[in-house]
Amino acid sequence: LLSLAWVPPVALGFILSHPCNVIGINVIYAQYNGRAKDRRGYRTSLHAINYIYEKHGYRGFFRGFVPVTICSYLAYEEIVRSFTFQGGVRD
Repeated sequence: LLSLAWVPPVALGFILSHPCNVIGINVIYAQYNGRAKDRRGYRTSLHAINYIYEKHGYRGFFRGFVPVTICSYLAYEEIVRSFTFQGGVRD
């Protein structure tokens, strides 16, 4: 088994970066969804932050956190597995 010493820093990274991803995705997606014609999307990232907070509260910034974390973990494990061979690193 791999050492689990990497879990706390990686988990902290996911926790801190996920709200930024949510904001960015909302800003980009607002240009293409059906409501963008009415609202003209978000004016700025701060406008997106205010909208997400007003509509969903703090929880809105962590929507989709669990599925993204699980998929990232599984991808990481597969990458590590592809580079290891019989307990050592492949040449």
